[in-house]
Amino acid sequence: MHGGAPGTGVTWIFDNPSLRPADVKIEPRVLSFDIETHGTPPRLLAISMYAPGIDEVLIVDGSDRAMPDKAIRCADEFAALEAFCDRVRGIDPDVLSGWNIIDFDLTVLQRIAERVRHPFALGRDVGSIRIRKAEGYFGSGQASVPGRLVLDGIDLLRGAFIRMDDYSLDAVAREVLGEGKAVAGDVRDRIAEITHNYRHDLPAFALYARTDARLAFEIVQKLNVVRLAFARSQLAGMTPDRVAASIASFDFLYQTELEKLGVVAPTVRSGDSDVSDPQQGGHVLEPVAGLHRDVWVFDFKSLYPSIIRTFNIDPLSYVAEPPSPDDDLIRIPGGAFRREPAILPRMLDALFPRREAAKAIGDDVASNAIKILMNSFYGVLGTSACRFYNPALANSITGAGREILLWSKRWFENAGFKVLYGDTDSLFVQSHGGETNETRDRGRRLTVALNGDLSNYIGERWKVPSRL
Repeated sequence: MHGGAPGTGVTWIFDNPSLRPADVKIEPRVLSFDIETHGTPPRLLAISMYAPGIDEVLIVDGSDRAMPDKAIRCADEFAALEAFCDRVRGIDPDVLSGWNIIDFDLTVLQRIAERVRHPFALGRDVGSIRIRKAEGYFGSGQASVPGRLVLDGIDLLRGAFIRMDDYSLDAVAREVLGEGKAVAGDVRDRIAEITHNYRHDLPAFALYARTDARLAFEIVQKLNVVRLAFARSQLAGMTPDRVAASIASFDFLYQTELEKLGVVAPTVRSGDSDVSDPQQGGHVLEPVAGLHRDVWVFDFKSLYPSIIRTFNIDPLSYVAEPPSPDDDLIRIPGGAFRREPAILPRMLDALFPRREAAKAIGDDVASNAIKILMNSFYGVLGTSACRFYNPALANSITGAGREILLWSKRWFENAGFKVLYGDTDSLFVQSHGGETNETRDRGRRLTVALNGDLSNYIGERWKVPSRL
């Protein structure tokens, strides 16, 4: 063990160490930044930064005019890049964040650095930034900074399945924080106002730049999406900037279990990007159109993961060509499965109580991380780019879901209630009205009765314990 090389940012280097796993909870330090540019090719006007105790902007200005509060003058673009790199190394964040920083801010800064011949070293160790461009319509770019993570705010929200009609910083900030960008005019035509303020109203320009960095920081903090990325990383074995890669996460978890069994996984087949086998979606009932009073909504908890657990659905347990109708297989619409304990049900058996424990102590981040992981299992099995892709598995899950939904519909109808609508894992049922608390209590009693009868039905028909 010895000290790191001078100037590398590495404190210690360990030669040939002995390693063992440890349960470590990390509260990452996050620095949000944003840039302002003008013209084509872009010329750098400012770099703003925000973190607890940090709220400042580096303004590129070769004149001697006074700088506003929390603004630092940089004589030229090279000086601004140098000051930015120095501040990042001084603040030493674990995570660099912002809004569209990979496809815009870092990409533009890298081009400017090449133009002015600045090394642009933002990492804790020597090495340059590497940016991988977004691929495909839904793809997002990825940035690699030695010793730090780059987590884009937009990607964090989408990866956490937080739906927004508009993912622009102004729109999301107004939705989440109740505050938008610091502009006087139309936010969609802000370029002219920014340029005018840079030339004639530097305090307004500085406030605008600093506000952008602050809004991006406060959004990801309020929505807890950085903590969620780290929690998902610990579950799935991916780095926090790759937790949205559900196929890679599934690969890591499933192949780890295969190795324990001495089973080799298949390679990814050629032409896997072409999806040709038909797959069923969730079942939707014909709605009873109109406005309805006193409607119950009954919803299955984690339906697809529960189906996987109940019917032992797994790549290893699947039987493509059952030998005879008399064999002891679990036969559901879409496929047949062996009864010997399989990998996916066992993994889910471990995850379900962990999620309940997280919910019990109010750890919404851990609970959400586990929920996202569990729900991803169905999706990857029906995705052709996954090495374990098998449309029969995906169709078995949705087929069983359809069976359970229709059985539940008949159950309510036999009990004298009208089902108004149903979709995948939910049923909307017309109550018989009455006082609100009594209607709610009657709904809870129906839930208990339905769960009991459903458990008996599954046990009698398939000879398996119900997890639904």
